[in-house]
Amino acid sequence: MKKVILSLCLLMLIAFASCDKMDFLGKDVEDKEWKKEKDDKGDKAKCFTMIYPISFTMPDGSTATYSDEDAMNNGLKTWYNANPNATTKPTFVYPADVKLKDGMVKTISTETEMIKLKKWCDGDKVKCFEMVYPISFTMPDGSTATYSDKDAMNNGLKTWYNANPNATTKPTFVYPADVKLKDGIVKTINTETEMIKLKKWCYGKDKLESKDDVSVE
Repeated sequence: MKKVILSLCLLMLIAFASCDKMDFLGKDVEDKEWKKEKDDKGDKAKCFTMIYPISFTMPDGSTATYSDEDAMNNGLKTWYNANPNATTKPTFVYPADVKLKDGMVKTISTETEMIKLKKWCDGDKVKCFEMVYPISFTMPDGSTATYSDKDAMNNGLKTWYNANPNATTKPTFVYPADVKLKDGIVKTINTETEMIKLKKWCYGKDKLESKDDVSVE
């Protein structure tokens, strides 16, 4: 795990770093680290939200403070676009406050505490469904990359993104794929639309009658 920009950018870029640097559930994989949890933030928002302002220590030693999420996303995006080959990244400044889904405000003092909070949040996802491996991606060169487990996927895609920082075409998730629901039922997801429906059902964003409806186009 990287520093909370890869925890706020791999949690938001914290509520922004895992299911990891890539949300393959219903989307093409995204590259820029500043965008990491941006794809996931709708789900994380049900678990907790960051309380602004928040700050990052920049590689030149300066401090960048953001008053809201849009300002943070835009500021970090600008920095990453201007420094695509930087080896030192912005680092999230602790302590910082988060608001939990029950309304409680909690102070997070260290990256370790943030990781623990993220793992606790991710536990809700695991209870809803998990991917059944192996899973595959179609790569921009037309080849297929197949991964036997989550770690292999994360490492393989991370290696590709590091080797192709300026790529405009991204790896795309291959359907159909199986998921295991929290009740143990294995369901085949045939399209990205079905995956999005399943995620909405899992996280309460859609009023589907039941999990059986996720396969209905």
